[in-house]
Amino acid sequence: MCRATTDPGGPRRCSGDTRLAYSHSAHSVEVLEEAESVLQAALADAGYPAAAAAHPPAAPPAEPPLAAAPAAATPTTVSFADKTTRVEDFRREIDAAIANLNTAEQWQDWLQYAAQFHSYSLGNQLLIRMQRPDATFVGGMKKVWNKKFNRSLIAGCKAIWVRAPKIEKRKKDDGTEEEVVTGWLGVPVYDVSDTTGPPVPQRPEITYTRETGVAPPEMHAELEKQINAHGYTVERVELPEDGPEAYTQDKPTKKVVVSTRHSDAHAAVCLAHELAHIQMGHMERHHDYHSGPDGQRPTMEVEAESVAYVIARHYGLNPGGSSFAYINGWAKGDPKKVQQTAERVNKACNKIIGQFPQAAPAAMT
Repeated sequence: MCRATTDPGGPRRCSGDTRLAYSHSAHSVEVLEEAESVLQAALADAGYPAAAAAHPPAAPPAEPPLAAAPAAATPTTVSFADKTTRVEDFRREIDAAIANLNTAEQWQDWLQYAAQFHSYSLGNQLLIRMQRPDATFVGGMKKVWNKKFNRSLIAGCKAIWVRAPKIEKRKKDDGTEEEVVTGWLGVPVYDVSDTTGPPVPQRPEITYTRETGVAPPEMHAELEKQINAHGYTVERVELPEDGPEAYTQDKPTKKVVVSTRHSDAHAAVCLAHELAHIQMGHMERHHDYHSGPDGQRPTMEVEAESVAYVIARHYGLNPGGSSFAYINGWAKGDPKKVQQTAERVNKACNKIIGQFPQAAPAAMT
């Protein structure tokens, strides 16, 4: 959500300077890693045994060696075999998973699931992820696998459990009926790898960068169609190299401007980023778009960039070295903030992707 020089309070840049900052951060990491390698070699030559196995110390070190970083924990797979406690176990494990979403690795991993299972709730996405980290296409046995794809279950496969609301019909005072959620049920679903039968359609994987890559042609058309439905027009112009990659102007012009300086695929993702700002109501709250006290710019950018990532993955676009390292500093360990943002991202993705034609989805639900 950006402002041009003609806008009040402008100019403001979002997707361009944000992504450029991510690129600079990634480069800084590479420099630090190279410096670390040099330091480790120097420590090895100085006789620190933890530095390198190829250079045994000639004499005891003058001071203790640097402590090695702890190894990353191997993710554990959760099972909900006990049906008597299943619903309670759902809640506990979902809460734990949400608390862990405040790291770059966990956030990006969840976004992969949001792209694959955009019609599922945040809680169910996390439940699928913790039971079957390698799941790609999940559905119920009768409605999805048997009826829609004519596939059957492979003997011995275990169900993936998700939550579904328990709905009861109740009479209102005026005599009419209403549906009321009275609790939760455990419902079994299965991944495509648990089934056998005719092949399931898949989109091809497209790796792209800012300089190379072409998006599926319908991606631009569908994104622009939704932007137009919100009352905005789309313009494609060659913006300055040091300027934004895309920006959105609200009243009175109401337009989204996308730079033609970069690859077709990257331009499509920038278009998705701007649509996310519009869809999530950021334009109506543009006065909050700043990084000062009570400013919502960091949250808005996390939301828009996350939605754009999910949309890109839905169309088979793979950003390659995309990094979500900024999540580490943004979340600040606040699980409530993470959950609220994740739910907003999931809702926006469901709304946007739900309007796309579903002939050959990149990741199916």
